[in-house]
Amino acid sequence: MNAWKDDSAYSAPPRLEEDMCTSKDGVHLEVLRSKTSSPCIPVILVPGMIGTATMFAERIEILQPRSGIAFSHRGCGKSSSPTEGHYDFASRCLDIDAVVDHFQLQEYFIYGFSRGVPMAIQHALDNPGRVKGIVLDDAEPIYPRLTHSWTQKMVAAQFLWAHPFALERIQKESVECDLYDRLPEIKVPVLIFRGELDGSLLSKGAALRMKARLPLAELIELPNSGHGATLEDFPDFREGMNAFFNRLDPRPEARPA
Repeated sequence: MNAWKDDSAYSAPPRLEEDMCTSKDGVHLEVLRSKTSSPCIPVILVPGMIGTATMFAERIEILQPRSGIAFSHRGCGKSSSPTEGHYDFASRCLDIDAVVDHFQLQEYFIYGFSRGVPMAIQHALDNPGRVKGIVLDDAEPIYPRLTHSWTQKMVAAQFLWAHPFALERIQKESVECDLYDRLPEIKVPVLIFRGELDGSLLSKGAALRMKARLPLAELIELPNSGHGATLEDFPDFREGMNAFFNRLDPRPEARPA
């Protein structure tokens, strides 16, 4: 495994800005955020297992004027790749803490996609006073135990934005963490997205199980999507997410005088 994509030529869209922050265990993390500030509660976007900030550029833009902040997981994109012992579930959750500390956020929403779902949930459980709402996109609240075949699959698929060393360590340090039993502890509103086509990581039964265990949850199913909203479903995805955030935190022009 020696292929690794060089993202140094990437430039952020005009309305977005690149930044860096550092985790408590010394990992330097690539950040992509809205360039303009807003009085609205911001959204932290947590990518999937080996996701990067740039993958969420469009999601950040659809949130505007609400501020969005996405980061690249350790070992992915322009984020640094620490040595072994820094890729277990708890260490990876430190990446979210780093964003909160860097921007000195006192309250925020959190969005988790794919395997970022359990990371977002764990962070919300650890920060009940700060997280004001959660969006969980197409995955169960379970961080998986990965096999060597997963690493081989990632290499074969040429997901070259993840450092090869990071892929090996993510797999070797992975231990299953099932958060289903802790979902009732989350008292803030939650929006769940689920793709209905093949490829979705969230079955109908699992989505209903999550909804039943979350005190304030709603479910939106995307009929033309598998894992992640397709072009056909993206308008419904965009409108559903913005309606959820705006209901909890109305934009200034919609707030009573």
